[in-house]
Amino acid sequence: MRVLLLLLILSLTSAFELKVATYNVENLFDLKKSGHEYPQYSPSYENWNIASYQTKLENTSNVIAALNPDILAVQEIENESVLKALVNRCNAKGTHFSSVTFGELPHSLSVGVGLISRYPLSNTVRHPVNLPKKIKTRMILESQVTTPAGTIRVIAVHWPSKAQKESFRNLAAQTVKRIIDTLPSGCEYLILGDFNSNFDEASSLLTDNQDDSRGITGINHLLKTTLSPVGTPFIPITPEEVRSKGSSFHYNPWVEKSGTDQFSYRFRGNFNTIDHILIPATLLDSKGLRYKSGSFEQFTLFGALLDNYTPIRWQTLPTKDGFIHLNRGWSDHLPVSLLLSTDCPLPNLRKSSAGSFEHSHDGWIVQNSKFLAVRSKEQSAEGNWSLRISGEDKKNGTAVRLTAIIPPNQKVGTLKIAGEGCYGIRIQKHNSEKWFYLKGTTYSGSAAQTFSILPQKKWTQRFFSLSPFKAGDTVNLEIRYRANIQHGMFIDDISLNGWFRLREK
Repeated sequence: MRVLLLLLILSLTSAFELKVATYNVENLFDLKKSGHEYPQYSPSYENWNIASYQTKLENTSNVIAALNPDILAVQEIENESVLKALVNRCNAKGTHFSSVTFGELPHSLSVGVGLISRYPLSNTVRHPVNLPKKIKTRMILESQVTTPAGTIRVIAVHWPSKAQKESFRNLAAQTVKRIIDTLPSGCEYLILGDFNSNFDEASSLLTDNQDDSRGITGINHLLKTTLSPVGTPFIPITPEEVRSKGSSFHYNPWVEKSGTDQFSYRFRGNFNTIDHILIPATLLDSKGLRYKSGSFEQFTLFGALLDNYTPIRWQTLPTKDGFIHLNRGWSDHLPVSLLLSTDCPLPNLRKSSAGSFEHSHDGWIVQNSKFLAVRSKEQSAEGNWSLRISGEDKKNGTAVRLTAIIPPNQKVGTLKIAGEGCYGIRIQKHNSEKWFYLKGTTYSGSAAQTFSILPQKKWTQRFFSLSPFKAGDTVNLEIRYRANIQHGMFIDDISLNGWFRLREK
């Protein structure tokens, strides 16, 4: 009765807003031995005891209560009983969750996926992902949420980890795709959870030894968050492109972020964007609920969940016999969230932002598999980091590319470059066949690239005119290399930089 009354009251208002989030809580186990626990979370192991369990519940519920979502997907929950215990702890802090569902059969896997909602969940389906060699992975959980603005389907995932090659995640993506293909025309839905894939996985796949699928990635190619052909570096799809393409294409709001706002997980010091909320065309149009531009964000509890830009995970202390739980910390992931609304502008592009590689690659993508581009402290013009580009090939070509948008009132772009080798710079309007080749500070009209010898450790600032373009144009800027020379280039302090961004009109 309370939920129905709430729905009635909210339905009478002119606008409705829904906060949706996903959070990998990192191994929330109870104190009942099932035989499927990770060893360090077995009730008979070391000090995983009532104090540890209650502290983990308390810390996790504090994060969720502060995040205050209407719909939440959670990962790494042992069972439905633990999920309900977490919900009870959250509700004691004022969250008012009323509906819970869990994605695994009893005692099938160590951890699973759950959905928590303030609004009724119904028509829940658990979809198995069939992996080779009898390897098990988490089921994909699908449920319908009834809100004052209508119903929305929620598809919660936790894809196979990077311990497996990309083909395993592709099988999970194919399962998601089959779910989407059966949804009614015009259905509003979200895909969210831990994908164990970065938003630009197609680019990192070229260099991280995960490719056993001929360049096909689950998140970029099967769920269509890019228009880039298979085997080429990732360029993000825009909200306008998703709207025009329609069914089965998805917008990934991670592309709105940059620097220390663009990660939910860190591995070996690198920023990763493996927790996602993917948005279909039906949530980017003028009907019903739609994505509120710029609302996507990582949640840090005002910085309390971070130590030096690293999530403060549940703390354990190695011993000669295993581990001891220290009963502090949260998770090795950050929650991410976004807002859906019945009264907000349609998402559109806005200008890009400047960056200097202090926290990410800032949108630069490798274009040749014989080259590597990594953030480096070896040499920098500004701050502590630069982008090191290294490799060699037998033909002239492009090492790295940046896709960006010309900011208002910017007539000249700049970058600083150093290192060893011979380089060239060219620029074109996105989706155009015409290139402008930098020659000095102007452009050559021919297709012949002018190459310059790098000044080794001395930084040189290069200026390139933006006069062929106007504010708002999307452009591709490329750093080229000369054939048969080993390159070790560094670039830094770019004045034209960043991914596609959004604004509200």
